Amino acid sequence: MAGVRGPSPESFSLARPNRRARNIGIALLLLSVVFFGVNYAQKWWLNRQIEQRAAQLQQRIDQQEEWNAQLRQDIIYYRSKPFIMDEARVLGMSRSGETLISIHWALTQPRVVHVQAHRPVAREQSPAQHLLAAAFSNP
Repeated sequence: MAGVRGPSPESFSLARPNRRARNIGIALLLLSVVFFGVNYAQKWWLNRQIEQRAAQLQQRIDQQEEWNAQLRQDIIYYRSKPFIMDEARVLGMSRSGETLISIHWALTQPRVVHVQAHRPVAREQSPAQHLLAAAFSNP
């Protein structure tokens, strides 16, 4: 049995460091993959949050621009002659030659509205005819 020899003690010492080095290398490789994977995932998540915030801000900007456009249209309308004329009439103003008629509806007490006429009213007219004549007459 002298011809069969097993592994020498030197081969054990040489084989173990190779296996140990390989295991350490694999562990370091896995550790670096995990590290870079986590780093990449964090950057991706941060980028996603920034994009969502940017989209929200862009939506608010669009809403503000729509609101500003509406306000510009309102300003144009409020400076227009038809609006000024309507508001003046609401305040009780009239143009020269116009007769101002104000009718107020009240559920509790009726109000009497006095209308100034430019010409005398005939006696045979009813109050409704007098009102229509005052509203549609040319002074």
